Amino acid sequence: MLSATTGSVDSNFLARARGFLVTAEKLANDPEAFAPAVRLLILQASELALKALSAVHNIKRGHDLKELMDHLKANNAVDGIAWAMLQDQVLTLTSPENYNVLRYPKDNFLFWERMIPQETKILLNAGRTIVEICQVQIDARSKAAKTS
Repeated sequence: MLSATTGSVDSNFLARARGFLVTAEKLANDPEAFAPAVRLLILQASELALKALSAVHNIKRGHDLKELMDHLKANNAVDGIAWAMLQDQVLTLTSPENYNVLRYPKDNFLFWERMIPQETKILLNAGRTIVEICQVQIDARSKAAKTS
């Protein structure tokens, strides 16, 4: 079992993100898995990883990945290349929609109900990539703080 408390605020967020991602991966391998649960776990993992990058600032409240990305950009929390890579993965997870439209769809009620295996794989890969990029950014930030 993964522990959600590892020390610093950013590492706690990352530990939680990894926990949600590991659970999503396990659930995605179950042919009887409830698709909304898999999707929600991937989104939650991604949200917590992005919040780990915000931990040194005022952490943005809410669940909207796009708003978190705006917050990271406005606070120069990551370099431009990392931000662009994260943005690509966030768009993979969310398409052009915001959190409320994704979570409470008015037109596409089946958005949460169905995921074909290929979509599950794509979303899991996007979630993994977000967590990995955030980990690399936090490690670099920690290393820079130790050398200065």
